Amino acid sequence: MQLPKNFRLYMAKTSKKKRNVVLAVKEPKALPFWIVFLLFLTTTFIFFYDQIFWNSFFWEDFVEYVYPVQNFAAKTFAKGEIPFWNPYTFAGMPFLSDIQVGFFYIFNRILSLFTISGNNLPVLALELIIILHFLFAQINTYLFARYLKISSYGALISAISYSFSMFMVAHVIHPMIIYHLAWLPLILLYFIKGFEENKIFYSIIAGLILGLTLLSGHPQTTLYVLTLLGMVGIYTLIFYFKGKFNPRYILKALALFFVPFIVAFGIFAIQYFPSKDLSKYAQRNEVSYQKATEGAFQFKQIYTAIVPKLFGWVEGSQLDNSTFYLRFGEELQIHFFWETTYYFGITSAILGLFAIIFGYRNRYIILFTILSVFGFLFALGGGSPVFDLLYNLPFFGVFRNPGRMIFFLILGMTIMAGFGFDYLWQNAFKNETLIKFVIPLVVATIIALLAASGSFIEIFNAPVIAHQTIKDSGSFALIFILLVATIGILLNKAILTPSVAGIIFSILSFIDLYLVGANFNRNPNNPEKVYEIRPELKAVLTPKIPNEIFRVSSRIYEPIRFMALQRNQGLMDGIMLIDGYNPLILERVLPPLKNSKQVNDLYNVKYEVKIDLEKGTWGFVERENYFPRAWLVDSFVVVKENEIKNYMQKTPIDYRRTVVLEKMPTFVKNTADSLSNVSVTCLFYSDNYFKYRIKTNKSAFLVLSEIWYPDWTAYVDGIQFEVYRANYCFRAVEIPKGEHILEMKFESNAFKFGTFITSLTIFLVLVGLVLTYRFEIGKHLHFVTSKEHK
Repeated sequence: MQLPKNFRLYMAKTSKKKRNVVLAVKEPKALPFWIVFLLFLTTTFIFFYDQIFWNSFFWEDFVEYVYPVQNFAAKTFAKGEIPFWNPYTFAGMPFLSDIQVGFFYIFNRILSLFTISGNNLPVLALELIIILHFLFAQINTYLFARYLKISSYGALISAISYSFSMFMVAHVIHPMIIYHLAWLPLILLYFIKGFEENKIFYSIIAGLILGLTLLSGHPQTTLYVLTLLGMVGIYTLIFYFKGKFNPRYILKALALFFVPFIVAFGIFAIQYFPSKDLSKYAQRNEVSYQKATEGAFQFKQIYTAIVPKLFGWVEGSQLDNSTFYLRFGEELQIHFFWETTYYFGITSAILGLFAIIFGYRNRYIILFTILSVFGFLFALGGGSPVFDLLYNLPFFGVFRNPGRMIFFLILGMTIMAGFGFDYLWQNAFKNETLIKFVIPLVVATIIALLAASGSFIEIFNAPVIAHQTIKDSGSFALIFILLVATIGILLNKAILTPSVAGIIFSILSFIDLYLVGANFNRNPNNPEKVYEIRPELKAVLTPKIPNEIFRVSSRIYEPIRFMALQRNQGLMDGIMLIDGYNPLILERVLPPLKNSKQVNDLYNVKYEVKIDLEKGTWGFVERENYFPRAWLVDSFVVVKENEIKNYMQKTPIDYRRTVVLEKMPTFVKNTADSLSNVSVTCLFYSDNYFKYRIKTNKSAFLVLSEIWYPDWTAYVDGIQFEVYRANYCFRAVEIPKGEHILEMKFESNAFKFGTFITSLTIFLVLVGLVLTYRFEIGKHLHFVTSKEHK
C-alpha cells in the first residue's frame, strides 16, 4: 500500500494486548516563509509595542552611553565627516577608535539618515534599530533550525525562545551584544553548510556576515562568538573527514574552517587597527582572577530556567521596588541581575532537555549539548575547570562578567527544543517517548513546587520583599508546565496534529517570555527629556567657535557629590566637558596637580558648577583668569616619562610661562629674552582639524589645552612639526619667530591601513563569491528548456 504524501509509518503497541501495530502519522506541511515572517513581525511588535508607541523607553546604559554616542556619530556622519575625535568628553578622546561605538556597523550608519536636518537623533530611531534585531534574530534562528532539518513548527519554537530569552531582552541596554547574537544563527548556518556541502562559497558568506557583525563592536561577545564558531568547526571537521585524510581533502577542510575567520578579520580591519592603536594609550585596568570572576553565574541560578524570579527581579519601570537579592561575594548590585539572567521559557527548557534524553545519538544534539555544558561551566567563573583553563589563554582573562557566556546554553537548548518537538510527533504512540518526556516534566515540576510552596525561600534565605515574587513565579511555572505536559502528550498520542501543537507551543513560549521579560525595558523616562537643558544655559555653556573656545566642569565631589549635567551631555549639545562616561579612558587624561583649580586651569575650564548647601541651590559660575585654549610660553623643563607625575605634583610651576616636556625640543631654547607682542588667534576649529595664526617675537612653544594622542599631526606653514606631549597629557608645538599658520589634523595611519585591508577584502570576497558560485554552485544547476519540460 502506498501512503499519501507527507505521511510516515510508525510501529507502536496497543495498550490492551501489547500487539505491534503500524500507524501512519501525517507530517506537518512547512509554513510558507511569508507567514513565518509575519508571525515574527507580530511577535516583535507585541513585545516592544510600548516603546514603539513612546509609552516607555530603554534605560540604563542605553541612556548613559549608547544614545549620546550614537547621536554624535550619526550627526557627524550626516555632515559628511568621519568622527575620529570626540572633543566633548573627558576634555577630548578618540571616538572612531573606540570599538564599542561600532561606527562602521551598517545599521548604526542608517541612523545618520535621521540627523540630516542637523537635529539630534530621535531616540525612537535608535530603539527601532535595536528592536529590528529581534526580528532578525527570529528569522535567522528559524532558518538555522530549518537547515538542521527541524520542522517549521519546531523552528518557530526555537526562534521565539532564543530571540526573546531574558539574556537578549536584558541586554537591550547593551545593543552591541544583541547585534552579535542576532546574526550568530545565520553565521552558524553558512559555516556548517560550507562543511556539509563541501563548498567554500558558503564559507565566504559566513565570513562576510561575521565580519559585518563584528563591526557592531563588543570585544567580549566577539571573543565568545569566535570561540563558539571554533568549537563548532572542530566538531564538524570530525564528520567532514569520514576517514579521508588525503592532502587535497585536508587542504579543503582547512580552507572551509579558516576562510570565514580570515574574511571576517579582513572586513573588521577598518575598526581593528585603530582600536588596537588606542589600546596602547588607554587605561589598563588590570583584571585580577578575582575581578575576572565578578558577574559570574552561580550554580543555584540553574533553577531560574524554570522559576525566573527565584532570586528576585528588576524592571525598568519599578527600579525603586527591585526585589533582586542575590549577592556576588559580599556585594549586592543591581547590574548583576542582567549579567546573569538567562530564562528562555519553560517550553524550550522541557523540550530541550527531552531532546537530550531522547536524541542523544543525534550529532547535532551532541554538538549543542557540548556547547551548552561548556558555556554553563565557563559562566560559573572561578573554580570552574573550563573558566580556569581559558582564563590563562590570551584575551579571556581581561574581561569580567563570565556569566555572559551563558548564551552558549541558551542557543543550544532552544535549538534542541525544536528537535524535542519533532521527536514527540515523529515517535508517536511509543511508551519510551512518553517516559522520556515525563522526566524533564517531573524535574521542572519539583523545582516549581519548591518555589510556589515557599521552600526555596528558606533554602536561599530570601528577604521578605522577595517572598511573594518567588511564590508567584513558582505558581506561574506550574501553570505552564501543566500546559506543556498536556500539549506534549496530546501531540504524542496524535490527538493534536504537529502543526496545531507547534502553533500552540510557539504561542505558549511567546506568552511565557512576554509576561516574564517585557516589562524589563519599560522605563518611563524619555532619554530626549533626560538630556534637555534650558536654552539659556546651553547658550552660555556652548563654546563660541572659533572666537571663544572653553570647557565646562559639571561635577563636584566635595563637600558632596553632585552632577549638574548628564555625564555625556557634551555629545548631545556640543558642550566641551571635562567629565564623561565611557568604559574606555585614555591613560593620560588628568594632569597630576595638587588641586582642582590648577587642573581646571590647564583644562581651559571657563565655567564650573557650585553648590550652596545652606540654600540648597546650585549654578554655573565663571572662573576668573581661566587659561585660554592655546598660549605661548618661552620656558620649558624636560622630565623623564616615569618621573613626570611626581615632578608635577611636588614642583611649583607657572604654567602660563613654562611647559613640562618629556623630550628635548628641536630649536626652542630657554633664554633670558621674554615674549612680547605675541598673539594666538584661532581661525578655524572642528572636531578633527583646527587652525591658528600665531605671532611671536622669538621661538617659543605653543601649548594647547588639547589631550595628546599620537594621531594628531601639526603643520606650521605647511611643514610637518612634531607634537610634543606637554604638561603630562596635553600638546605643544615649537613655533619659530615671526608670524605663522599652525594647522593640526587627525591623521591615523592605522585607519588608512585598516581601510586598505577592508577594501581589499571586500573586493576579494566579491571575486571569490563569483568564482566559487560559478565552479561550486552554478555547475550543478540544471536549466530546463521548454522542450524538455514538454
